[in-house]
Amino acid sequence: MAGNKIKWQLIEALRQTPGGAARKQLCGQTGFSWGGVCKAAEELVAAGWLRGVKCPSATPGRPEIRLTFADAGPLTAGLDLGAVKWRFEIRDLAGRVLRRREERACARGGGFPAAAADFTARHLRGSGMKERIIALGIAVSGRIDSRRGVILSAGNQGVPPGSCLPLGSLVERTCGLPALLLPAQAAALWAEYGFGKHAGAANLILIHMGMGISAALLTENRLQLGRPAHPAGHIGHIHLPGNTRPCNCGLTGCIETVAGCQALRRDAAGRGLPENMAELNALALAGNRDAGELFREAASAVCAGAAPLIQLHAPEAVIFSGGQCREESFFYREVLRCLKGSLHREEQPPLELSSLDDFSAALGAARYALEGKVRGTGLD
Repeated sequence: MAGNKIKWQLIEALRQTPGGAARKQLCGQTGFSWGGVCKAAEELVAAGWLRGVKCPSATPGRPEIRLTFADAGPLTAGLDLGAVKWRFEIRDLAGRVLRRREERACARGGGFPAAAADFTARHLRGSGMKERIIALGIAVSGRIDSRRGVILSAGNQGVPPGSCLPLGSLVERTCGLPALLLPAQAAALWAEYGFGKHAGAANLILIHMGMGISAALLTENRLQLGRPAHPAGHIGHIHLPGNTRPCNCGLTGCIETVAGCQALRRDAAGRGLPENMAELNALALAGNRDAGELFREAASAVCAGAAPLIQLHAPEAVIFSGGQCREESFFYREVLRCLKGSLHREEQPPLELSSLDDFSAALGAARYALEGKVRGTGLD
């Protein structure tokens, strides 16, 4: 097991070192012994994951051997099955994007798993690189049992509470590759931990504001998934006192019934405002009282779930992602204002937009699957 941990740390160190690194340098970067690094490196070279490149030595003597990723080495595939868009990408071990595809969501409800498996198989075949893929990660917005590869509910995809859709095994049968399922917000946070502005920070929170409202937690370098019946980070389904609106999760009074995209559109229509979010945002920015009040109410609801989370976990940064999180978004600005008003100044971590693109959940799911494969740890 220790050897597998060293292998993963070597892969991560080389990803962060363009041009490769000598074994001695890798010992310094990872903190592992010379013998441990050499053994792990030899095994990765023998497996075709790494290769050694002779370089002139800085001192007289034999040429220096620098390790780098093999040209035809293994690849990872990641998917993000959102409520509106489905995304697929393939990357090499260095994190370079080799292929990307994006489509409108192909199915909802009971047809969701079969359509998702077909989407995966179709893009794997079309890539011409399926034989090199060793890790497949799938991010899904909803309540996920990652250990069993099962979707328990996904309201924005029309999958009701009490479901048990075996997407993982269906994808494996269809594509011939084992698939790891993760909640989309957790996958996006794992991408931030590896590739974002705060990469390597031990404690992070991600707040997602899109079709739904959710959060993800990283504590002491560990992604917190919770338990299937009690998933971590589902702040969109905290009950708001006095709120009796039914939620697509099967409960009533959830934050998402006030601040989710569908709720905002419904409430906008009820006030005689446009349902289009871009038009609604433009009205609020122009000073329209009703549009501004709508977003302020939604921001207050998000803050009711996010502020205690931030207070309890004391992260090094809070990262915002999702379609409603943009610099020019009135809603996003109001959420920041509410949070800054709720948290004491000395307790406020940086509150920042994600520096990654719309494929971050696909990237995070693939990297989590790869780490589990290399380290042999699964979800532990």
